[in-house]
Amino acid sequence: MTIQTIMLRRGSKTIKDVPAKSLIPNIRSKKLLGSDEISVDGEKWVRLDRHHQLGLYFSGQEGL
Repeated sequence: MTIQTIMLRRGSKTIKDVPAKSLIPNIRSKKLLGSDEISVDGEKWVRLDRHHQLGLYFSGQEGL
């Protein structure tokens, strides 16, 4: 199952239906912060810098 859209949260603001494929370009352009959180269901949230795949873009190890 491929996830098409996610929810994005920064502080108390939540944005729904964010295209999952937009995450990496927005991380690279610094529009998203490591402290921003993502969720598929709106119940379980994970910080971008702690996500098992996306966290690499914040640690400087992307492409390894």
